[in-house]
Amino acid sequence: MVISDLTKYIDDMQFIDFNKEHFSKKEGTEEYFIEILKEDIGFGDIEVQEKQDESFSKAEYQLVNDADRVTIIMKGPSDIRVNF
Repeated sequence: MVISDLTKYIDDMQFIDFNKEHFSKKEGTEEYFIEILKEDIGFGDIEVQEKQDESFSKAEYQLVNDADRVTIIMKGPSDIRVNF
């Protein structure tokens, strides 16, 4: 998947939408995760929103922030928007 193809722009705010199919199951747990390279989203703060019908609301997630990537961990796969 080419991240740049998924990136949208709204008033200088950038985001990427991910489908629940992009998530992988964390072995030995009931958690799901997605990894995003920082070179694709920058090194600033991110916000994760979950799709609810036709709008987005704040998601419940755990964020693992490594030097070169961020990992978003959720209790189940979901359609999400990552704002950066």
